[in-house]
Amino acid sequence: MILQLANLTPAGSKFSGEETSDVFAWPTDSTDIVHPSGPMRWKIVAKLFGDELLIEGSVSAEFSGICSRCGCDMVIDMAEPLCFSVDVSGDVAEVDLTSELRDAILLALPNHPVCKTDCQGVCPTCGKPFSEGSCTCSDTTSSNPWAALDKLV
Repeated sequence: MILQLANLTPAGSKFSGEETSDVFAWPTDSTDIVHPSGPMRWKIVAKLFGDELLIEGSVSAEFSGICSRCGCDMVIDMAEPLCFSVDVSGDVAEVDLTSELRDAILLALPNHPVCKTDCQGVCPTCGKPFSEGSCTCSDTTSSNPWAALDKLV
């Protein structure tokens, strides 16, 4: 997203748009748990204060992937607020905000994405998703993971 400084009004100017998912530069052969599946969209207000350009607004994108608890396919709709400034001193006529917008979304991605906040995962013995009900296997895991250490005392 390249912003022409000559297009700014003294009160600030509103801009919106989108870039294809190519803006994320995600490798096509990636085995990552999530990957971009839609365009990056933004809505911003840009205000010029002397040699500083203040950007406020939001950026959003859609990512597809696999739930880190149950392994089901999922879609994550990411939306992040923006508020940052860019130095525009000198004879700068335009500012490229693409990397700032992209980084805001990428930094907000969860480390361990889940399909829903109450996802219960899968049985460690048989692999049945707990969302389909409890399993009937002979899961011997204790409700207290520290129980084996209590026996050492």
